[in-house]
Amino acid sequence: MRHTHFSFLTTAWGLSLVAGRLAAAPALVEGVAAVFRSGDVAGRDVRSLEFPAGAVGPGPSQMRFEIGFSTAETILDPGFLDSLTLSVTGGKSKDSAVLLTLDGFGAAPLPESPGALVLPAAGLKLTPTTPRPGLFTDPVAPFALAFNGVWDLPAQFQNESLKVFAELFDNGNPLVSQGYFVILRPQLIPEPGVWALGGLGIALACFARRAR
Repeated sequence: MRHTHFSFLTTAWGLSLVAGRLAAAPALVEGVAAVFRSGDVAGRDVRSLEFPAGAVGPGPSQMRFEIGFSTAETILDPGFLDSLTLSVTGGKSKDSAVLLTLDGFGAAPLPESPGALVLPAAGLKLTPTTPRPGLFTDPVAPFALAFNGVWDLPAQFQNESLKVFAELFDNGNPLVSQGYFVILRPQLIPEPGVWALGGLGIALACFARRAR
């Protein structure tokens, strides 16, 4: 049931992407939480952001974010559950991938989606954290989860601007679901040689001090 559930969500995401319905998504703001609540926008509430906002130079980079979700729904409720999904599309390559879906079942990192890339699981690191009540308009429901995320951009997403999408799917029932998403500044990962040179410099500095 869980597999079927997430397959429906990611299939709907893939079809909406093909239809171009994500192109007009309202803007996310880097460093500012986007807050979602079921019932505020019928069906699908989608926000987007160009990432990185400015060039960060060549080399591997990371996307850091915080995401949270709270719902009054349970897995026993009929139909498909509300969900919060995070996805990306390459600006030049147009490659797409779904990074994460949160709903009443829990977290589904890197779910498969028709037409989207299958990314290596090791590239997405999720650390559970406490949901932030201040980012929810309603009281936090008994079922709530939040994560600090770090995504190591694979080669096909490096050195280009990405389009990041956060989407709340609302099934239309009266049970309230809420979510938030915050994208942080991109981080460059120094190459191993840079770390080695840094360590050598520190060692030489310590040796010079002792020689005095």
